[in-house]
Amino acid sequence: MAVTKIFPEKSATIYSQYPSLNSGNDEILELSDNQNSLTSSQGTSEISRILIQFLSSSVNDVLSTIGNTNYKVYLKMFLANASALPLNYTIYCHPISGNWDRGTGRYDNTPQTTDGVSWKYKDDYTLWPVSSFVNSTGSYLNSN
Repeated sequence: MAVTKIFPEKSATIYSQYPSLNSGNDEILELSDNQNSLTSSQGTSEISRILIQFLSSSVNDVLSTIGNTNYKVYLKMFLANASALPLNYTIYCHPISGNWDRGTGRYDNTPQTTDGVSWKYKDDYTLWPVSSFVNSTGSYLNSN
């Protein structure tokens, strides 16, 4: 059985607690949900999501090589630092509702870097679309 590796073109973490924060230049990706959320410095729950994009040409090259054969796909990530992890958990993958800009920020930049993708924006100024969630996701829902 052959193993083919595809590395991401770009990645970022988006944070509910900091809706305009960009961390596209961070080496660390963080994932947390409602039940196992990060705790911010203000003591409030923080939900984060990981965005990863692969080059379409890399994916198409692999698919054209394997043809119609059966195959399995795995996302392999490594743990940098963790605490209070549950014994069992499920990670869901969903397509993104459009293109996004990685940006140049890091989580701990002061002042906050806001260029690029964030919980609220898919790039410097464009809100994530939230009108339809059929087969796609949006991270920010405007209550207006």
